Amino acid sequence: MLYNYSMNKKHKIFLLSLITLAIVALIVGMTLIGTQLTGSNRVLLLLLFATISIVSLILVLGAIIGIRRQRVEIKKSFDYYIEELISSSGIGTIIFNSEGIIIWSSKFISERFNNRLIGKNVSDISKEFQDHYHNNKTQFTFKHNNIFYEASIITKSNSIILRDVTEKASILEQYKNEKSVVAELDIDNFQEYQSLLPEEEIFAIQSTIMKMLDSLVEKHNIIYRQYVNGKFMIFTDHETLDKLIKEEFSVFTKINTALSINGVKLTVSVGIGVGSTLPNELMSLAKEAIIQSQNRGGDQVTVAYQNQDYKYFGAETEAVSSSSRVKISQISKIIVERLGDPKIKNVIVYGHKYADLDALGATRGIVEMARAFNKKSYIVNATFDNTTKKAIKQLVKNPKELFIKPTQADKFSKSSTLVFICDTAEPTRTENPNALKGFEESNIFILDHHRVTKLPEGTHKSHTYVDTAVSSASEIVAEIIQFSKRNIKISLETAQLLLAGIYLDTKQFQKQVSSRTFAAASWLESFGATANVATNLLKLSESQTTTIRKILTELIEVKPGYYLATYDGEADSDVISVAADEILRTEGRRAAFVIAKIPGSKLYKLSARSLDVNVQLIAERVGGGGHFAASAATSEESLSIFADNLIQAIVSVKNESNNN
Repeated sequence: MLYNYSMNKKHKIFLLSLITLAIVALIVGMTLIGTQLTGSNRVLLLLLFATISIVSLILVLGAIIGIRRQRVEIKKSFDYYIEELISSSGIGTIIFNSEGIIIWSSKFISERFNNRLIGKNVSDISKEFQDHYHNNKTQFTFKHNNIFYEASIITKSNSIILRDVTEKASILEQYKNEKSVVAELDIDNFQEYQSLLPEEEIFAIQSTIMKMLDSLVEKHNIIYRQYVNGKFMIFTDHETLDKLIKEEFSVFTKINTALSINGVKLTVSVGIGVGSTLPNELMSLAKEAIIQSQNRGGDQVTVAYQNQDYKYFGAETEAVSSSSRVKISQISKIIVERLGDPKIKNVIVYGHKYADLDALGATRGIVEMARAFNKKSYIVNATFDNTTKKAIKQLVKNPKELFIKPTQADKFSKSSTLVFICDTAEPTRTENPNALKGFEESNIFILDHHRVTKLPEGTHKSHTYVDTAVSSASEIVAEIIQFSKRNIKISLETAQLLLAGIYLDTKQFQKQVSSRTFAAASWLESFGATANVATNLLKLSESQTTTIRKILTELIEVKPGYYLATYDGEADSDVISVAADEILRTEGRRAAFVIAKIPGSKLYKLSARSLDVNVQLIAERVGGGGHFAASAATSEESLSIFADNLIQAIVSVKNESNNN
């Protein structure tokens, strides 16, 4: 029961009566002193009234002391009641001195922290409390012995108020733990692996990743799906994410030790979206995160929190800005290292036979890069299409100092010479089938943007860059120079040839164009290259236009949407390609195939073009290859046999309309 501090009415009347009695007795006694009473009577009366006064005063003092004691007991009872009330509400108080030493704590604190805090520093309350306290936070939540506390530090009064918020925190933690998390996993350089490795090795790579993900499914609340070859979507919750973060995603960042195929280092890039309740926002965050992982060099995990800074786990190397430039930065670094080797004296560069503008631009770019390292460098090419011949005549100042014959190239010392093959990956398609013979793996580089059925013997995977998603070999070489970190300033001649190569293979930026393509073109323009020069090089002469008309007169429809034109006369390689493009200008046509004879040879060339059909598969069936929408092949067979084989390939291959 809670008592009132004030005196009740009876106590007041009693005290007033005693005080009045004492005063009356005192007054009477003083009066008697001045009276004429006899000595004995006066003494008796004085003693009587003195006794009454003293007794009254004693009673008054006793009553006052009693009331005061009652007040103390009431106060103690009130303080106890208040503390009990506060403690039962889950609130405790700590008081500390100017040095941070705890000098007093409430009953709640003593019970919760085992009465051991007096004399200790504030930071010793708990490890988690210490972390927040040292970060100068004045209000935060921490956990101690599985109980959540909300701390408020009042610096002015050197006090801390702790509130038990376990119930609230448990609800919030459960809500947080159950929040959805979306992740995307990409096998780094998988597109290159598809170009370089046989199907069984590609299957082994994907199986390794799926086994790793299956092990995660067994241990955690995770599901996953592979939505495209080499790409996976992962769905989990925040609690699982926290566990993986504590492990620093070692299961992902150490996967390169799980498989070794032909020296391939298997790595993955992972992007994780967290913090939103909306699936589309989580997907968007995951996409942004994986771009960051790839931008930073791959082989790492990025966690994208909504409205928070990203967190990175794994590799720490800063990389270039485009996700698909992970390997371009690697091979650029390797090329720079090899060119910087003082043992290397020469560089020879091969393009394919009947070189087009892309082959010329790419090979010229490598020569320019090598000469920046003071290496003797040359292009081994003697046959060119008409457009390329025109470019050489207009742009190349000293052709004799740039081009050499295969016999001259064979005289270079193999140990002190680097050899590059550009715009093809097969030495048999160059003018020197033995181009790589006798060279060490470390001295060979292959740069191509066509699908490769088989790499030549003795080539190192890390020295091979094959990306079918890139517009052209010229784009690849431009990026290699750009990201070599050597600040190489290329000549106007080289810049213009590289830009012309990009213009050719993109049909003047009408197909196979990405942000990388525009970036490369912009970089080349900074050295003086112009679109006008590139466009003029691609213009047809009257005779070429006449030849195209003749080719198109032989046009037939092999199956719905698939058209073939055969021409028994001679036509330049670039004219054959333009004729195939012309066929597709008519509505309803999905794929175009043109066969004509290469001037001055027994070879027939096939040029295949498409809008949404995978002509690459068809070209491969007649010994060629290339891209999804642009491929080629050559044959020494007669026109009729070559055409019949092509028709059989067109008919037998189902309508391919998916991207590579």
